[in-house]
Amino acid sequence: MPSEHETLRLLFTETKPFSDEVWIQLLEARRKTMMPHLNSFTLPTLGGVKCVEINTSYRDELTRSNPEVTGEKELDLQVQGIFRPSLYASRVVYPKVRGQSSRGRFCIWGLSRKGEWVVATVFYEIADSSNNRREYACRVDINKVDLPKLVEICKCSYEEVWRELGKEVSEWHEKRRELYRIINRLNTQFNIEDSLRH
Repeated sequence: MPSEHETLRLLFTETKPFSDEVWIQLLEARRKTMMPHLNSFTLPTLGGVKCVEINTSYRDELTRSNPEVTGEKELDLQVQGIFRPSLYASRVVYPKVRGQSSRGRFCIWGLSRKGEWVVATVFYEIADSSNNRREYACRVDINKVDLPKLVEICKCSYEEVWRELGKEVSEWHEKRRELYRIINRLNTQFNIEDSLRH
């Protein structure tokens, strides 16, 4: 596992584009760096991921479909972490069988609060009417995986996973800055009020 300095060395000295081996080293280092901080932030649940399509213009939370959950016993829709749906790259639509709803599947990848790589495969049905189209998640299969399996199943790249983790930390930074501004304003106001009380 590369250290912070080793990560910088890899970024500066490795030939680009990076090999899968280098990406795995970089992502594992990023995961290790993030792990001590995952408990310091409010993280969404897997079930809260907005990925179930309604009328092609809105996505609903996974839990709203009340799907069956399979896979590893300790993982369910309440698991918290950083989750990203791979709605298009991993989507498979099964051939329609006469008399049945259209069916398909897509994947969600994530890094759990415990620092584990996770893939959730969502199996869904489509309810079609003349002016309404809605996906219903029937089953969600949730498993811990290694990075090569994650990118294989979700049809994403190591670079995409790297980028998304970076975006998440940027969002944490912005939220904390906003929280600091609010607390600072309250502190200033209360100090003024306290000084006027005497």
